[in-house]
Formats: sequence, C-alpha cells, structure tokens
Amino acid sequence: MAKSKPLNSKTLKEIQKARKIILEDRKLNHLLVDLDGTLLDAHERLSQIDFLSKAIPEMSRLTEKSWYQILKAMRNVQKEVTKPNTPHGPNMRTRVAMAVAHALGLTVEVSDQVIQTMLQTVFPTIQRHFFPVPGAKDFVDWAKDHYPMILATNPIWTEEYVRMRLDWAQIPVDYFKWVSYSDIMWDLKPRSRYYQDVLAREHLDATNCLLIGNDPKRDVPAVQVGISVFLLSREDECVPLKTGPDQAPAWRGSYRVLRKLLDKESNIG
Repeated sequence: MAKSKPLNSKTLKEIQKARKIILEDRKLNHLLVDLDGTLLDAHERLSQIDFLSKAIPEMSRLTEKSWYQILKAMRNVQKEVTKPNTPHGPNMRTRVAMAVAHALGLTVEVSDQVIQTMLQTVFPTIQRHFFPVPGAKDFVDWAKDHYPMILATNPIWTEEYVRMRLDWAQIPVDYFKWVSYSDIMWDLKPRSRYYQDVLAREHLDATNCLLIGNDPKRDVPAVQVGISVFLLSREDECVPLKTGPDQAPAWRGSYRVLRKLLDKESNIG
C-alpha cells in the first residue's frame, strides 16, 4: 500500500486552529456520526431502482392495490415526512404508516404491518448496491476508544434496518451508545427538532458535540442548534465553512484530517 503524503503546512495550521476550538474551547465529549454517505455508500440510482422494482409489486400483493396506487402512496410518504412535525405529533414510524394509510385507504395499524412485511422481504436483497465508505471503519475503530459515539442517521427506517445497514458498513452497532431510528425520533434532518431530540435523549450540551456527516443540506444545519459539524470530503484538507454569527463552527476535510484533529496525542507539526 502506498504511503500517504504528509499533510501540507496550510492544512496542519488549520487543523491546529480547529483542534483548539473543538477540544479546548468547546470541550468536545461526544461524536454524532451520520450513516448514509458517511459510513455506508451506495450506487444510489441502482439501489433505488432495485428497491422500487421489488417494493411496489410486493406492497401491491399485500394490499391488493394497483402499482399506480402504491407508487402514489410512496410519493405521499416523501411529501408528508418532510413536513415539520407538531409538538406532540407521532414518531417517524407512525408518520410513514399514516401517509401510506391515507393514500391507500388502510388503517394505520394495517399500513404499518404492510410496510414492515415488505421491508423484511425486500430490504436484504438490495445489499449488493451498498459498500463501506473508504476510511470510515478505520476511523470509528479508533474513535470508539476515545469518544462516546451516537449514530445520528436520518430516522426513516426502523431499528432493524439501521442495524442491517451498519452491518453492511462492517461496523458493530455496539460501537455506539444508541442509534436514531423511526420509533424514537419525531423529525428528519435537517430540521432543528431532529438535532434537539438527539441532544435531549442524552442530556447533552450542543457545544460539546461534533456531528460527522457528508451532506451539506442535511448535516451542516446542525450548526443552527449549536452543534459543530465536520463535513467529509475525499481531500486531505481542513477548510472552515461559513456559518452564521450565532451558529456553531463547521469544517470540511477527510477522515485522515478528522482523526488528526481529534487525536489529543497526535503531534501537529
């Protein structure tokens, strides 16, 4: 294996600045780690086509509804779950079931049973489209011994399928204190309530947390509730991202740079 090139002086200088902010000023004590695109990657279009080509006929068989009606129900799910939840609204699992129930004329209970039966049949068959993000496992193998970690994934799926995708990423679920999933969360990223619920569950101070993600639209908005963000890229860089005056800081860089930043014992040249 070819040896990595040394980090350049500009990157090392930025790492040093970021380390002071994250470790000293903000006193980091928890890592919030995204899943899709951060730990687990996919051939996205192929996985979507494969999933839909199996899920639609399976749900049609289970409900005796037409393929067109099933597709309409799935579109209704996409529409409904992206709306903000009410203060005392249902969790994400129930919201998905309600959207399907409304579109197909089912009870919420039957809708949920149909969805879970379909997922049990279809979800394991699309594994071939997924693969670990390079560098992710090495990083979390190291990080688990240095920081408590929470798997802060977008909670559209039930726990079974979050754990399944972690397995596809070749990362043990017990590396994390807990994982976010549809039964225990009430909103999706990038809504502030999602991040607030993650913090509240562990009584965490946003200042002491760092979210590691890959999506500028879904992950970077965590700065709005005071959570620092490290946005992953393939480049060995440490680039400060522009955030608002009352928001937490954010950076962009590689897993290699992130580990250098977080490793208190690592010397920065």
